[in-house]
Amino acid sequence: MEAKRITKQMIDSFLDTLFIPNGSCPICKRVLFFTEAFLCSKCVSALESIKGDHYVRAVRETDDGFSAYAYEGNVKNIIHELKFSREPEFAVYMGTLLGEQLLNSPKSWLLQEADMIIPVPLHEKSLQERGYNQSEKLAEGMLIVMEKRGFSIKPSLEREILSKTKETLHQRDLGRDERLFNLLGAFEISAREKVKDRKVLLVDDVFTTGSTINVCAKALKEAGAKNVSFAVLAYSQLH
Repeated sequence: MEAKRITKQMIDSFLDTLFIPNGSCPICKRVLFFTEAFLCSKCVSALESIKGDHYVRAVRETDDGFSAYAYEGNVKNIIHELKFSREPEFAVYMGTLLGEQLLNSPKSWLLQEADMIIPVPLHEKSLQERGYNQSEKLAEGMLIVMEKRGFSIKPSLEREILSKTKETLHQRDLGRDERLFNLLGAFEISAREKVKDRKVLLVDDVFTTGSTINVCAKALKEAGAKNVSFAVLAYSQLH
């Protein structure tokens, strides 16, 4: 009996190593072996890219912007998973892809020269429902990439400076003008002195009309931020 128990433990240990928690690629369902990745390399390389080498339109209150992917096809499904799958480590992983894309681009300075990264916040109710802020996890992944690349100076990750104090309707259900009205007065700055004369990189999962990024950037600029740019995982090219 003892020999069987030890044998079972050895098999279980081997399987735990072979089939890690991420299990299989959510796109092609291929089993992932001996990797911390959540997508297989083939599907990562096939993710829908942004036309124009990641040059996205900066909204009125921002100074510049970057997106890793286009908001279509499999990327749309990934964004949905980030929000509702309750897998924060998947969001961190996608953040590493965002960080890699940004650092490999002509806009790498957006991350390298930022004083701080501020993830677009969720309202407390949404945060309790989801269990985590996917934008915050994306930002964590970006900093992991900088750490692995040996950057000695990295922007700080500021989770408390910007907060969403007003519960709003889901932006996906609204038109452009309705989105702007929906977000009026929704965000507040808690530590204006930390923002003053600083370069800020806002991080969010998806840019559609830019309403959320614009309202957040406006609040930061009014608090004295020197520069506010944004990096998103996905960007809608249909405006």
